[in-house]
Amino acid sequence: MARRALAQMRRFAFTEALQRALTRRSAAALVGAAVWLAVRCAAADPACPPVVAPPTAEEARAAVQTARDRGALWTIEKDARRSWLYGTIHVGNLEMAALGPKVRAALTAAQVLAIEVDVTSAATVRAFSAPPPPDAPAVPPALVERMKALAAKACVPWEPLSSRPPMIIASALTILESRRDGLDPAFATEFVLSGFARAKGMPVVALESVETQRRAMIGPPAADQFRALEGAISAIEQDRVRPTARALAKAWSDGDLATLASYEQWCGCAGSPEAKAYLDHLVFARNEGLAAAVDRLHGEGRSVFAATGILHMVGDAGLPRRLEKLGYTVERVAFDAPPAADRDRR
Repeated sequence: MARRALAQMRRFAFTEALQRALTRRSAAALVGAAVWLAVRCAAADPACPPVVAPPTAEEARAAVQTARDRGALWTIEKDARRSWLYGTIHVGNLEMAALGPKVRAALTAAQVLAIEVDVTSAATVRAFSAPPPPDAPAVPPALVERMKALAAKACVPWEPLSSRPPMIIASALTILESRRDGLDPAFATEFVLSGFARAKGMPVVALESVETQRRAMIGPPAADQFRALEGAISAIEQDRVRPTARALAKAWSDGDLATLASYEQWCGCAGSPEAKAYLDHLVFARNEGLAAAVDRLHGEGRSVFAATGILHMVGDAGLPRRLEKLGYTVERVAFDAPPAADRDRR
């Protein structure tokens, strides 16, 4: 009876945390408060992408009660102490946001939550919204006009976006594109994890500095950056972003690391040398630093739940393999197979 009561108390706590985490502030942290406010104000326009509302207490409770484990989770052990790695996704829906029982158990057992950057911090939002340096080359006017057109189509005001570095503008427009398929940045895993951690009183720490991630998003030198920017704009214009996001969400939900490891072959985002260089710069080149940060936190004597985007976890350069090379015993946590309806969903 005591064990059942404890489980019910934990489920209630996670329900409360889920409801608090999934607020409009979450999406504002990704795309900027002014942008997100205008996005929500445009919700009545039938031509605009749908805007999700925060879940009610009943909806959050139902999501927690029926949640299954998604993504991929590993235990990592070194110096007779256990920590965890978890692969996240930066868009989702309520069903995807509700953490399954094994992920919840790991998060409950950990003493520190470590995420790439604290996406709920006002300082983080300000840093990502900051303009490029004064000596940055001007974006070709044709590319500016194409981004303005995409912002209008997405019902996003151009003015708050316009002062940001061009690749950060393109990233915001890209992540907002999936709203038409019910995949919303307000349901990013990082917001849910942060909400749960703070409800528990667990410290939330960053694996990277905001400047490191901002540099990764801004991209390579100007000439290559503008070619990568043109590719990102074209992907949205040609409706190649949404199919990729749907495939990524399904692979993440199913914990399908084989499909995720071949991401470059099907994402449509690495078709040119410039695009591949930008993908490497944005994702894979950061793995060494992320692994070192996880190792440093674990070495401080506390159990860490370290969560990064799922693409940081795949392949020989992914975090599980890198931590093995740093002396960790790494073992993937087996999840129950997804229901047949989910496996067959495309």
